[in-house]
Amino acid sequence: MSRRPYARSITIVFSTLLAFMACTQTDKSAAADVKQKKNMAPTTLSSHPLLWKIQGDHPSYIFGTIHIPDARVLAFPKSVSDAIDGCDELYTEVPMDMATQLSVAGQMLLPGGKTLEDVLPKKLFKKLEGLFSAKGFPFAPLNRMKIWAITAQVVLLDHLMEFASKQPLDMVIYLRAQKKGKKVGGIETVKEQLDVFDSLTMEEQIRMLKQTLEQLDEFHAKGSDPVTELLEAYLKGDEKKLYDTMMETYDPKNPLDRKIMKRLFFDRNTHMAERMAKKISENKDTKFFFAVGAGHLLGDTGVISQLRKKGLKLSRVK
Repeated sequence: MSRRPYARSITIVFSTLLAFMACTQTDKSAAADVKQKKNMAPTTLSSHPLLWKIQGDHPSYIFGTIHIPDARVLAFPKSVSDAIDGCDELYTEVPMDMATQLSVAGQMLLPGGKTLEDVLPKKLFKKLEGLFSAKGFPFAPLNRMKIWAITAQVVLLDHLMEFASKQPLDMVIYLRAQKKGKKVGGIETVKEQLDVFDSLTMEEQIRMLKQTLEQLDEFHAKGSDPVTELLEAYLKGDEKKLYDTMMETYDPKNPLDRKIMKRLFFDRNTHMAERMAKKISENKDTKFFFAVGAGHLLGDTGVISQLRKKGLKLSRVK
């Protein structure tokens, strides 16, 4: 069976949005249990964060994030703290304000009061329901989610309690800047992000869920999970390792693979680079800090490469 990149890709792109929902779907006792265990998490950080400086009279920065609330990620290095505190305006992928958070949940639900039990093949639904039940999560609150949204929840299943007790890195950065009086906002809108998956047909979403479940069976069989693999690559600050980890199961010969990767990364990378470059060129006296998923920054089609092609000079902060 050919493995697919969905598990890693969804983790990189949509974990921030799904974290908004996880906080309301996980019971308080589970959250408290995680809180009691948080001091057990390693706190060693990479000495080489995924931070780039954009040269200029008023330098700006781009920081590659990972949307996982791990203790090692949330205690970011001094170079990142200084860049945040020194900026005039800070932008995450989407705005992280309360209004945005409240808008996400409704946009992840099936229309017309339908449920996953209504739209999924019976065998696939039973496997999905059993997976959550085995982890101690009641499935009823999730039954109305869109297929692509429950797919992302599946990927994060082993980490949902952690999401319930901690804020993701992007939100921590956003709220820090907001507290310090910086202008804050998003490079994209929630609608743009969600449209990536909403544009998939029902059949494509079902296939994506099925293949993600199969891929997770493979990860579990060897005692690993996609979130941990991504996290480990991220903490090392190794651009090539992170990019290779994200892309290793991408099959360019598979039409659905191509469609998803184009919309998840290639198209969005271009839009992000264009919007960042426009802000910088039109506001030369403004120091910006952009924080987006690290997967968007890397590779020949990544934001860093595209900004350099636009004539901007970027150097990785050491």
